[in-house]
Amino acid sequence: MIIVDGEVLEDDYIPPDIPCREIQKKELAFCLKRLKNGRKPLDCLCYGKPGTGKTLLVKHVLNQLKEKTRVQTFYVNCWEKRTLAEILDDLLVQAGIPVASSSCTAKYSRLKKMVKSPIIIALDEADKLKFRELNDTLYLLKTLNKVTLILISNSRRYILNLDPRVESRLNFHLIHFPPYSQEELITILRHRVVDCKALYPGACDNKVLELIAKLANGDARVALQTLKNAAQIAEDLGRGKITIEDLVKARKKLEEVKKRYRLKALGEHYELIYEIIKENNGITSRELYTRYTEKCLEKGLNPKSYRSLNNYLQELIRMGYIKIERVNMKGNIRRFVVKQC
Repeated sequence: MIIVDGEVLEDDYIPPDIPCREIQKKELAFCLKRLKNGRKPLDCLCYGKPGTGKTLLVKHVLNQLKEKTRVQTFYVNCWEKRTLAEILDDLLVQAGIPVASSSCTAKYSRLKKMVKSPIIIALDEADKLKFRELNDTLYLLKTLNKVTLILISNSRRYILNLDPRVESRLNFHLIHFPPYSQEELITILRHRVVDCKALYPGACDNKVLELIAKLANGDARVALQTLKNAAQIAEDLGRGKITIEDLVKARKKLEEVKKRYRLKALGEHYELIYEIIKENNGITSRELYTRYTEKCLEKGLNPKSYRSLNNYLQELIRMGYIKIERVNMKGNIRRFVVKQC
């Protein structure tokens, strides 16, 4: 046996301590402590590339505040909640307020009446909101009593280019999350393996951890998923220790992990198109647009034009996710297939 607790190696696991992010934790604590002491709070913008610990640290700090203070905390994933109405619904649910079908104004009034101050609202993936939705959301939330906003974003450029009416209400403190160094990734992996007891003692040596950290290229999520994949392969083969051979076999899964994260960063239309092609390898351009339109309607998305779909396809081809094949039929018929890693 190798794996003690596979959940410890997942993205959404929050360990008791967050190694290699001490500076960012101090900055975030400084901003939030002002609210607790009755001083004017500082809104925070946590930004950096994917896999740099932004969400993990914010969730960790919010959990600590829940346990040790009376400050109310809220966390909203804007990748899943894309509109002001959806964000307000999520906040109402977290506040224990029944959600009824009503206008945004009515939802906001109920939230303001029921939620006690002070409060902290974290908006993850804030750069996934459309610009108008982002401005409206920030403007409205800042009118709640003593609210502190924590925005989590891959880039600060999009967030800081706000409407003047919103900028006047905000006082962002920027907290940068740089990519992890190879040594830091080794520390994080060892922390999960030893301190958090993800694997049995002796199941993984330093050489394996060093190679995983090198392959992950600064992304902690990729490093953790690679370790979990290698551990699962070794365990399935009846081994008691992860070997370099297991890690080589896990590299293909590693590429799938990287691909999934890159697609997510591109946006849900890219993800949707890729998944359709993956499930229907060899699908023609005509069939693809029909399936894409159907899937968009199922998911509550507005289908893009045929021209926009072609632009998405060209980008997926450029990035090496799919390739195009011509069909020996009348008309400009093309087939799309997933490109193997």
